[in-house]
Amino acid sequence: MKYNDFGGKQIPAFIGSLKNIRHLDLSNAGFTGRVPYQLGNLTSLQYLDLSFNFDMLSEKLEWLSQLSFLEYVRLNQVNLGEATDWLQVVSQLPSLTELQLRGCNLPSVIASSSVSFGNSSRSLAHLDLSLNDVSNSVYYWLSNSSSSLVYLDLSSNKLQGPIPDSAFPNPTSLSYLDLSNNQLVSVPKSFRNLCRLRALYQDSNNLTDLLPNLFLKLSNCSRDTLEILQLNSNMLRGSLPDITLFSSLQELHLYDNMLDGSFPRSFGQQSNLSILELDSNQLGGSLPDFSVFLSMKVLYVNNNRFTGTLTKSIGQLSQLELLDVASNSLEDYYNDHALLVWKRKDSEYRNTLGLVKSIDLSSNRLYGEIPEEVTSLVGLISLNLPKNSLTGPIPSKIGGLTLLNSLDLSKNMLMRAIPEGLSQLSLLGVWDLSNNNLTGKIPSSTQLQSFDASTYSGNPELCGLPLPNKCPGEEQAQDPAIKGAC
Repeated sequence: MKYNDFGGKQIPAFIGSLKNIRHLDLSNAGFTGRVPYQLGNLTSLQYLDLSFNFDMLSEKLEWLSQLSFLEYVRLNQVNLGEATDWLQVVSQLPSLTELQLRGCNLPSVIASSSVSFGNSSRSLAHLDLSLNDVSNSVYYWLSNSSSSLVYLDLSSNKLQGPIPDSAFPNPTSLSYLDLSNNQLVSVPKSFRNLCRLRALYQDSNNLTDLLPNLFLKLSNCSRDTLEILQLNSNMLRGSLPDITLFSSLQELHLYDNMLDGSFPRSFGQQSNLSILELDSNQLGGSLPDFSVFLSMKVLYVNNNRFTGTLTKSIGQLSQLELLDVASNSLEDYYNDHALLVWKRKDSEYRNTLGLVKSIDLSSNRLYGEIPEEVTSLVGLISLNLPKNSLTGPIPSKIGGLTLLNSLDLSKNMLMRAIPEGLSQLSLLGVWDLSNNNLTGKIPSSTQLQSFDASTYSGNPELCGLPLPNKCPGEEQAQDPAIKGAC
């Protein structure tokens, strides 16, 4: 019955009379109102999913406690804001393997010795309590359940301060852990024992650890298993640590912290990374050789203090899709001899950077002409090169980048006419050619004339709509009748 539309009706109570039913999935079905307590009569039920029926609520979960054979319970987005018995009830389901209560407005109840865990499931492997009002009191329950957990999501709750080591006394099976968007201040020592951890999300908290110390703590047991580490949007300090401590690491998200220093020499020895986000820190020095990262898809090092030249190794990243090195102090010269990000023969260029969708090199010290070869990036959606010292014309074939949604070449020293081919770009949503030395008439198209005149300003010799100044030889058309009357 899932993925139907019952038009906001309540779940019919007669379903509770189907006592032999073992699998009940009413998710995404357009039900509203109270969950009928008669569902507690389904004593053979093993699987229950009422998720994503918005405006559905259950003020108590006492009916659920009668379903002792339940293995899978999914009540995502069901309003349980008044169900203060939720923890007591789910703690008494002895066969429970998976519990999903995402976005249920769960009240923060006190889990203490008054709550009995004697009949609690010893096989609970998947627990999702994200997007609720759960507080630190949940740790007491976890200390009695964490030994079997494989997947735990406590993101977007009200967890505060340090995590007690007692919350994860024996986390031997935990593979996925999401604690993001809380107010946690540290990574507990007990994380040393997460020997099967593959993904850790603790971003958007108040972590103040020294990053090298945190890496050492995590690498004690998960050095060969950890694949995703997301610690962005904290207050982490210190320099970039030795990422070779994690032999399987594929994604590293450290943006929006307080990291300083430069890339360690060992950095190029870790070749499995596909996503590296170090933007919005205080990192400096030169960029390393990225050529060993053959699987790199996303590379963000913008808003730092990197200096020197833009390493040519970026041009060898054949899987690269998103590149952002904006707002550094990098400098380079585009000419026939410079192997920069993309300066290669057309055939090599398409083979190596053919998957790139976004390039942002803004606010650096790049000079020279934009290479014509960039027009071979037919999958490009965003090209941002503002606030540099680029000269010469806009590449004549740039109109062939038909997927472009964003083109920003402002605040450079580009010259000559705007290529007619740009009038063919029908998907443009962001456009800025202001503050250059462009000349001549703006090509006519519905798209180019729809942008504000400010996107062309600062080019004194540019003319035509949407600018107010007309091109030489253009005169305002007069009504023939008026002209004949003169």
